Amino acid sequence: MSQPSDTMKGGASTAPQPRVQNAMPQTIQFRGETYPVLDCFHLGRRDYLVLKSLSGGLRERYKAYDPIARDLRAVLVLPRSSTSSRHLTNLKHLTNRNSASFPLIWEFQPRDDQVFVIQAWVWGHDLARKLEHAARHPDSWPHPAECFQIYRRLAHALTQIHRETGLVHGDVKPSNIVLVRNRVFLIDFGNAWTPEQSAHRPPGDGISGAYASPEQHRADPFVDQTSDSFSASVIAYQLLTRQLPYDGLGGKVPAAADINDPEIPLIAASQLSPYRSLMRNEFWRRIDQILARGLAFQPKNRFVNGDAWLSEIESLNAMLKLQTKLPPWKENLLNTFDWFAGWFRRR
Repeated sequence: MSQPSDTMKGGASTAPQPRVQNAMPQTIQFRGETYPVLDCFHLGRRDYLVLKSLSGGLRERYKAYDPIARDLRAVLVLPRSSTSSRHLTNLKHLTNRNSASFPLIWEFQPRDDQVFVIQAWVWGHDLARKLEHAARHPDSWPHPAECFQIYRRLAHALTQIHRETGLVHGDVKPSNIVLVRNRVFLIDFGNAWTPEQSAHRPPGDGISGAYASPEQHRADPFVDQTSDSFSASVIAYQLLTRQLPYDGLGGKVPAAADINDPEIPLIAASQLSPYRSLMRNEFWRRIDQILARGLAFQPKNRFVNGDAWLSEIESLNAMLKLQTKLPPWKENLLNTFDWFAGWFRRR
C-alpha cells in the first residue's frame, strides 16, 4: 500500500541542499521492503531520509523516513510567508485533535524562503488509483452506496476544515484523497488559502483540470469554500457514473451567453449510471438533487454553507440506513411505486 501520487517526477529538485549530520545510508529496510535513499533533510533536531519525490513545482512533496521514530513521513515544501505560517498553525491545531480525516502534522520548519511541513504517513490507497483499477476491471467498480459514503465523508472533512480554519483546500481531486478502510483522508494542504487571498494566488495554482471549479478556471478574484464542494461533487458524479460531469469537462465547462449557466447542460447522474438498478429510485432522485446544487456553475447557486450541504447528505444517509433488505420482488414493487410517485410529482 502506498501514499497517493507515489510516483517519481522528472526534473531536478528545487529544494535547498540539506545539511547531513551523519553518513547517509544508501538504502533502508522498512516493512519488508528496501528503499533507496535519495537525499536527507536535516530539520530541527531530526534527519529525514528522502525515499521518493511525490510532486514538484511550487509545492514539492516527498516520501521520507524518520530514523528516530522508525516510521515514514510525508514532507511538504511550501513557499514561506507570514500567511502560510498562520495557515499551518491552524491546520496543526486541527490535526492534533485526532481528526478522523486529516493526517497529523508533526511540525513545520522554516528555512530561507521555504517551509518544510512534516506529516504522518497515511497507509492506504488513494482514490485515483482505485478509479484507475476499476476502469480496467469494471467488476470491481464501487457500489453506488459505497460511492455515496466516500462523498459523504469527504463532505464532512471539507466542512470541518472550512469551519475550523477558514481555509479553502483548493485542490480536491482523487489523488489527494486516501481511503483507509471506511475512512477518507484529505491530504496535501499546500494549495490552501482564505477566500480573501484568492486574488493574490499565482496563476494556475492548484487548478487540477476538470476537478477545479469554474471560478478557479475563470481566475475570479474571490473564490470561497463552495469551490471545494464543487470539486467534491465532481468526484461523486464520477464515482456514480464512471464519467465526469458536463460532458467530461467538469469545472472547465465554458460559460453560455448567460454566465449564470454553463454552455453544456448537466445530465443527472441517475441517467448515466450503469449501476442504477442497484439502488432505489428515491436514492437517485435525492442524489441528483444534491449533485445538481454542488455542481452549480455559479457559487451563489450551490449550498450556502457546509451545514446546508451536510444536512441534505445526512438526510439521504438516514434514509439508506432505514432501508431493510427486501426480496427482489418487493424491491421491484417499491421501485415501481417510486417511479409512479416521481411521475405524479412532475405533472
